[in-house]
Amino acid sequence: MVQVSHSGFFSCLLSTLSLTFYADSNTNPTPTSQSCLLSRNIHWLISQKQICGASCSKGRIKNIPMTRARGPYILTWQSSITDYWTVIYHDPYTKRSYTYAQVKSTAIDFGKGLKALWDWQKDDVLALFTPNCIDTPAITWGCHWAGGILSPANPSYTVDELAFQLKDCGAKAVVTQLPLYETTKKAATKVGIQENRIIIMGDQRDPEGVVKHFTSIRNISGTSRYRRTKINPEEDLAFLVYSSGTTGHPKGVMLTHRNIVANVLMLKAGESGNLRWNNGPNREGDKILAFLPFFHIYGKGCLRSIPRRAS
Repeated sequence: MVQVSHSGFFSCLLSTLSLTFYADSNTNPTPTSQSCLLSRNIHWLISQKQICGASCSKGRIKNIPMTRARGPYILTWQSSITDYWTVIYHDPYTKRSYTYAQVKSTAIDFGKGLKALWDWQKDDVLALFTPNCIDTPAITWGCHWAGGILSPANPSYTVDELAFQLKDCGAKAVVTQLPLYETTKKAATKVGIQENRIIIMGDQRDPEGVVKHFTSIRNISGTSRYRRTKINPEEDLAFLVYSSGTTGHPKGVMLTHRNIVANVLMLKAGESGNLRWNNGPNREGDKILAFLPFFHIYGKGCLRSIPRRAS
């Protein structure tokens, strides 16, 4: 279980938008007024042409006004130095934590490593086969920094089920945890992914040193300078997530960077006034227990990318 701090994150998520939204500090709606508040906020966002997903891209609502930022929706910081060092992820079991600065630097190091070691290209797919892990955000945005697409898989999959998704999404590499390595290796072998394209995340390391940890995927030569891959947020994919397959094989769902930003804006509208950056007994901000699975879009959108009131 990962604890997500509500302080220090929302404005960086919206860093590729033309403005950052702030919750009304005087708003504290009662449960009976929640639906009215949500409806009012969403109508306001739509009237300002700030929400537009794939389903309404050809409708009367115009494009989301993106800034000149050419990279993923997460990696341009525009908040205070205080927020920059705020802890936003905390693992209560291992006591590990990430500040925003650490998420950003780890993500960029990983993204550069993908380019340096594996010649990562735009739209290359990185599969993620793991239970919830505090390293997931940094790996996700590192993949996006390099222009890649993340495809998370259910960690309870069998070899054949995982192999199906790896083949269907066209994965170039897989990130997993050490206890799932053998399942990952067998599935990767079935679809032709080389063993050296399997890396691990989390606190455990391969005791024999054969399988690399994701933190070792970095540009260590220093001879080449890598830049963040330019993307078109309206067209380029951020995620390939899969359905549960209750009526057949699981089916991939394509989500663009724009779709994710729109989802974050809707979350912001719904939670406005409920979650605050300075709440809690120590005034450190509200915190959320991230028990929803990160391989599912619900956990991915609502917990790992949870919006917040900008400081």
